[in-house]
Amino acid sequence: MTEAVQSAEAHTAEDSDLKTAKQLINDYCIEEFDTMADFSDLSDVGLAYSTTVDDEHEIQVSADLNTYCINYAVDGETVHSVSFDSLHELNDHFASLYFDAMISDAEYYYYELHPNEKTENVPVEHTSRQLYHGAL
Repeated sequence: MTEAVQSAEAHTAEDSDLKTAKQLINDYCIEEFDTMADFSDLSDVGLAYSTTVDDEHEIQVSADLNTYCINYAVDGETVHSVSFDSLHELNDHFASLYFDAMISDAEYYYYELHPNEKTENVPVEHTSRQLYHGAL
């Protein structure tokens, strides 16, 4: 097989994986929020937005489809990131997105980094019902 043919096949597979990612994210967003996802910036596709249990901090979880990762941010600070080897691998993760788990994970990692921020309303343990196939 020539280099040009291999490159074209790889590009086609990448396009297919991107199409699959967008479909999985849209399915999740429609089910969870009754709206389609915003793909205007493929490095920052919103998956979840909420506040911490004590309503003191804003939580955002987003996907970076260019670098194959999920980013967890609290008050604009990235508190955790999960990287995947490919968009195809990331799509396995997208197939099992769970809003409450993503928010719980972000909050957990925030308080791990900022233990002095905890109040009596903040859970002490990481109780996420994670469906991430061991990605963490």
